[in-house]
Amino acid sequence: SIKETEGEASAHSDSGAHNAKLALLSRRGYRDGDSFMTVEGQVQNISDHSLKSLVAVASWYSEDGSFISAGDALIDYDPILPGQTSPFKVMTRANPEMRSFVVEFKFYAGAKIDTVDRSRK
Repeated sequence: SIKETEGEASAHSDSGAHNAKLALLSRRGYRDGDSFMTVEGQVQNISDHSLKSLVAVASWYSEDGSFISAGDALIDYDPILPGQTSPFKVMTRANPEMRSFVVEFKFYAGAKIDTVDRSRK
């Protein structure tokens, strides 16, 4: 079965999210046919500014926590306005060892975006 792994430095609980610009509202990962693993969900802009060119990054790990692969895709809304929620969907080539994933966000140019994880409430 597929597990949602706690995020790394860019994912915070509400208590540590004072610099967060995004809130991850939902996420799920699943096998999509024989060739792909898909992660989809919703992210909300919790900043006071419009954010442009945001990319969702889904990183996949084996059962022992070893990194396998990652995929990325622009979120659906560009720009995402303050308070707005956007869907996202990232497809990655399947590997039979994939067991868990982490979702993070970055600007298309590469800088990571602080994100608070509210998908587990």
